Amino acid sequence: MKKKLLVVFTFAMVASLSFFAFKNQARTSAANVSKFKAGNIISDAVMGDYGSMSISEIQSFLKSKNSCNNTNVWISSGNLTSSLDMSGTMNWHVENGHFVCMADESFDGESAAQIIWQAAQDYKINPKVLIVLLQKEQGLVTDTRPRSGQYRAATGYGCPDTAACDSKYYGFKNQVRRAAGLFHTVLTGGWSNYTVGNNYVQYHPNSACGGTNVYIENRATASLYRYTPYQPNSASLSSGYGMGDGCSSYGNRNFWLYFTDWFGSTQYSVPFTENDLDKGTFNNKTVYIQSKMSDDYAIDVSGGSKNNGANIQLFEANISTAQQFKFEYDSSNYTYAIKNVNSNKVLDAAGGTTHNGTNIQQYEQNNTCAQRWYLVKDGSYYKIASSCLGRKVIDLSAGNVANGTNIHLYEINNTDAQSWKLVDPTVVKKRIQANQKNDQISTSQVYTLRSAVDSGHTIDVSAGASDNGTNIQLYQSNNTDAQKFTFEKNSDNTYTIKNRNSDKVLDVSGGVMDNGTNIQQYEQNNTCAQKWHVTKENGYYKIASACNDKYVLDLSAGIAKDGANIQLYRSNDTPAQRWQLRS
Repeated sequence: MKKKLLVVFTFAMVASLSFFAFKNQARTSAANVSKFKAGNIISDAVMGDYGSMSISEIQSFLKSKNSCNNTNVWISSGNLTSSLDMSGTMNWHVENGHFVCMADESFDGESAAQIIWQAAQDYKINPKVLIVLLQKEQGLVTDTRPRSGQYRAATGYGCPDTAACDSKYYGFKNQVRRAAGLFHTVLTGGWSNYTVGNNYVQYHPNSACGGTNVYIENRATASLYRYTPYQPNSASLSSGYGMGDGCSSYGNRNFWLYFTDWFGSTQYSVPFTENDLDKGTFNNKTVYIQSKMSDDYAIDVSGGSKNNGANIQLFEANISTAQQFKFEYDSSNYTYAIKNVNSNKVLDAAGGTTHNGTNIQQYEQNNTCAQRWYLVKDGSYYKIASSCLGRKVIDLSAGNVANGTNIHLYEINNTDAQSWKLVDPTVVKKRIQANQKNDQISTSQVYTLRSAVDSGHTIDVSAGASDNGTNIQLYQSNNTDAQKFTFEKNSDNTYTIKNRNSDKVLDVSGGVMDNGTNIQQYEQNNTCAQKWHVTKENGYYKIASACNDKYVLDLSAGIAKDGANIQLYRSNDTPAQRWQLRS
């Protein structure tokens, strides 16, 4: 049977700013403390990276820092207990001849790793931030014999410099979640006594020690000052993890040192090489942001709204300023703000979150990472990556090219739905005006019929055959005559669509008006099965049977691949039923 031993000390705990700062820790650091920046201790992006560690990764990290095998239990008074006693400040948990440390402790059936991870997810705070907080406040990560008093005030929440800790905040889980909640509040624009901008920050609780004005650059740093309202003085910084002088404080210094030594930079590292990023080519330029999937569509502010929170969508290119965006470059971090010309508001990741599906909206400019974007080169196109994490990019929902399709964030997957072309407004306007003049189909022109699902695939006569009944399919564009068609205008304003190679026409097999009826080629017989109503909608053509215009040319299953069947299907306005006519 396992025995649990309660060990009690009777001496008074020393109260000071530095008590836990120097307890049970290595005194050396790989971090270059000269790079500590009081106004930018940690970036919003890093503090908000709540997906940076899984539960198992947190547990592995805690064990890597502390094997939890301190067997120096000779200090024991011999008192026994069945569980960790949280009532006192000087109680230890001993089991099987060694002290139980935080990584192996259970808190009402939950591990420290589970509690840290869940708080990180619920409050969208980097679990690494919470791990570091537990260390800099109570040394709990590395302490090989932590006391119950350290757990009950684990993150120092509700423990002011001038009074005892407030008992209503006691408890490991309560402490972790309260701290995560405070950071989340400030990170998402809630109250802080230290706001973004110039603030006077003291070196020490003793005001006689002085301080300086600090320009706080971001909300994450503001949240650290709300938590620990002092900056390190020169003596504190010059001593690394050590002690400075009587006016030194260590909380924010140690936070930066631990994070840097354990996890790397407190500033998010862009997952692209510097050569991948555009560096100001579009500074102060106004452009349309057009989808690689169709240059007939562009990113658009819904309804031309000027309101905060107005949705960003895809829409057929038009000459309105709701589709024109000015790019403003910041050379210090290679990012752009993308400002709509009509509203003077910028593209913004709603709520400052970066999970898959985070909506893109417009919002008044506040220069948070939710409004800063990397332009990542992608051939003649660009990916537009969030500076909050850099792993998520602006994406066309479901790759659906249609008016009103939502624009959101999504992890990089290298599909065309994530590639965008930045086009000068004069070029777009000229094309729009030309299209408006040439909406009528030319009977003297030869066309390919490209799918709206993938413009690289076009309607094709299988194997280039000339026989009656040869199947009509989709195939990668190859410029053969099997993919070229002419449109003959009939007296009833319908069109007959004739293949240039076979001189046969598109035909509804058996003239049957039903979902899935096959489309074939057949010699011309002037029945309604060979006549089509052709109308242009939102930059694409719908090709409806003259027998029943509720049925249209359709790409089977909406999947663009070689050999995909072309069929008749009831009109449903999906991309599978929209076609580009390219000459």
